[in-house]
Amino acid sequence: MAHFTSQPITEDLSQLDNAIFKTAQRNLRQDLAEFVKVFEETDHVNKDTLASSYVQLSTCSRSLQTAETRKDDLQGVITAGNEVQENMNAIETVLQEVKNAQESRTPPFAAERAEFMAKLEAERQEQLKEIRRQQDKLEEHYAKKTRESTYRNLVGASSFFYS
Repeated sequence: MAHFTSQPITEDLSQLDNAIFKTAQRNLRQDLAEFVKVFEETDHVNKDTLASSYVQLSTCSRSLQTAETRKDDLQGVITAGNEVQENMNAIETVLQEVKNAQESRTPPFAAERAEFMAKLEAERQEQLKEIRRQQDKLEEHYAKKTRESTYRNLVGASSFFYS
């Protein structure tokens, strides 16, 4: 049985998030850190560092503008992700219902098995009755033999005294 999870989708969305936001934020942080590092480490600021800093800062606003235009695309991705998540939830509920139905279903031939076990138990009880009956017969036979032997011994002993 196939079991679907939302793990691959969340991993893909995480990778998309990393690709769109984290790399841009990391680059921005790195640029700002380099700017601060150069500014603090050097005693004097030369024209080249100022120019590179200006270029970095001016491209930052362009990056923000392109991110703003991508906002609609991101909203579409988020909407599609939400739809996929809803579909996955629906599939998981259906799979859970199927699993519960399979667990609650009786195994095949359960009625036949129960009937056979009842028949087997009845036969067992009959055999136990027969064994008890045979045992009672034997006990009765040996009790009779014991009584007869005791009687013969007593009668034989009493006739010995009277003779």
